[in-house]
Amino acid sequence: MPQINAERLLNDLRKLRTFGAVDTGVVRPALSEADIESRQWLKARYEDAGLDGSIDGVANVFGRSRNDGPALIIGSHSDTQPRGGWLDGALGVIYGLEIARACAEDPTTAHLAVDAVSWQDEESNFIGCLGSRSWCGTLDPADEAAARGRDGTPLAEALRTCGLHDVPRQQIEDGRYVGYLEAHIEQGAYLEDAGEQIGVVTAIVGIRGMTITFDGEQNHAGTTARCRNRTLRGCPPDQRGVSQSRGRANRVDDRQRQHRTRRVIDRAGTRRNGLTVPRSG
Repeated sequence: MPQINAERLLNDLRKLRTFGAVDTGVVRPALSEADIESRQWLKARYEDAGLDGSIDGVANVFGRSRNDGPALIIGSHSDTQPRGGWLDGALGVIYGLEIARACAEDPTTAHLAVDAVSWQDEESNFIGCLGSRSWCGTLDPADEAAARGRDGTPLAEALRTCGLHDVPRQQIEDGRYVGYLEAHIEQGAYLEDAGEQIGVVTAIVGIRGMTITFDGEQNHAGTTARCRNRTLRGCPPDQRGVSQSRGRANRVDDRQRQHRTRRVIDRAGTRRNGLTVPRSG
């Protein structure tokens, strides 16, 4: 059974941390000088492990097993947030490297094909998941042409600066892979609170950004009756739907007025006195 070399794994994690290290974190945004230096180092580590190392045209780093498939590909990303944690992404990258090494060193698994990878720009300096989308063939050319880094540098210029503008981009080899695995440092503390060391992800957060424009009339959010809300009137094109919405809004307003009146009467004792009680807002 393959044995993980913990000391070797930790040494590689610590070395990767030195590229862009700042205090307890790392500043290694995609296609920065620190990022490219770390990828060149990682390529060399893949080659030291007996893998065919390469950096493609968007700076994905691949360590391809020389064994025939079917293969597993294991990895993550090594770019960081503007001030990222040193294990975010890096843990999965070095796990992939160490698993490939451990399998190659054990006679019972040396024949298996395990590829390792570090994807580019998982953290959206230019385009979120730039590297993996390029590899999957789902990168939109229009998005790529418009992409700029957080400092305003166009993606095309950054690739040219790194010497990658003429480098071919790798894509999935049909029939080679049976699966992809990615280890990631825990970010929600659930395992830590439960006293567990590892878990299998069954669901993840999905985030989608969008811009919504509302046409209407600015008014007080707390006191404007729903039936007078100009945005409500203008939204549904079906006038019957608008009427039904207004009707529901009127009933809500009526119930709220009745509730407020009862509450004031309970406090003051009479309706007349209740209506003269000052209200804030």
